[in-house]
Formats: sequence, structure tokens, C-alpha cells
Amino acid sequence: MGDTVTRLRCRNAMLPPLLMGLVLLGCASARRGGVPGAEPRYGAASAEAAVARFLDAAGERDYRAMARLFGTAEGAAERRWGRAETEQRMFVLAGLLSHRGYRLRPFAAGEENGAARWIAELTGTLNGDISLPFTLVSYRGRWFVERIRTEALSGRRQRLVQAPAARKMVMAAQAARVHAGGKGRP
Repeated sequence: MGDTVTRLRCRNAMLPPLLMGLVLLGCASARRGGVPGAEPRYGAASAEAAVARFLDAAGERDYRAMARLFGTAEGAAERRWGRAETEQRMFVLAGLLSHRGYRLRPFAAGEENGAARWIAELTGTLNGDISLPFTLVSYRGRWFVERIRTEALSGRRQRLVQAPAARKMVMAAQAARVHAGGKGRP
């Protein structure tokens, strides 16, 4: 009888460390994204939230978070470019978007063809305080940064950073202008 009680106590003594290990394992998997195979959330609930989260991620140099917010009316750019290429592009954008703070306001023209426009007033960039226009699009109820007019950041005229589909449309329009005898730039 005494031997049975001793065995039960030994098994019960192992139970708390075993439970703690399972709890820690669950916490560790939640930090990596939760359920194995679960897809990260792309886009943001609103256009304003997409710009804010994109700028916050750029400030933190969180290229994966930036990539999940950059896209077209067809979805996240990461799905088209792949993760590695998208993160490389976000690395460049994060460098351009380096700032101390920002304030967001809707663009006076508002939405056009389903796209929303927002102005980010950035403080403390390499070029001082600037206003940076963002164009955002919705895909399946989620908002993505589609275009950022970065000429104020880089000092170059008419420089656009765009998601793939929008860039193709701009390039086609420029080619059409060249073929029509125009200069090819808006």
C-alpha cells in the first residue's frame, strides 16, 4: 500500500512541470503566428489604418508587416512578387520613409475609382518635413497601399512606387504617349 502511494506522488510531482512545458510550447507557437499553416493577415480594415500601419512598420523596419500592407485591387503584392523580393523592396521603402513622426489627413479629392487617397505629413525626414500622398485600394474588404509619390523624399520628379498591376498600367500609358509622339512621362 505504501508503495502505491509513493508511485502516485511521483507521477503527480511530474505533472506541474509537464503542464508548464505545454503552456510554454503553446505561447511559443502563438508568437510565431499561432496555428501552423495559418496565413498572416493581409491589408488593413481601413485606408487610414493601412497608411498608419505601413508607416509604423517602416519606422520599425518591419519589412514583413510592410509587405502585407502593400498591394493592388488584386491583393497583396507579396503574393505576386514572393516574400523575398517584396521584403527587399520594403527595405528600400523603409529607408526612404525614415521619419520621426507623422500626421495623416484625407486627400481633398477623396476617393476615385474605388481608390482612397491620404496625405502623410512626415516630420524629421532626410529632406525635412514633407507631405507624402498615398493611394490605397480595397481587396475583399481589406485596404492596401498601392502607390506612394516619393518625389519629395528622393528629390526626383514624378517618381512613383507602385504595386505591380498599377506599375504595368502606368508603363503602358507612358508607352502609348511615346508612340503617340508624347514625351512618355505625365
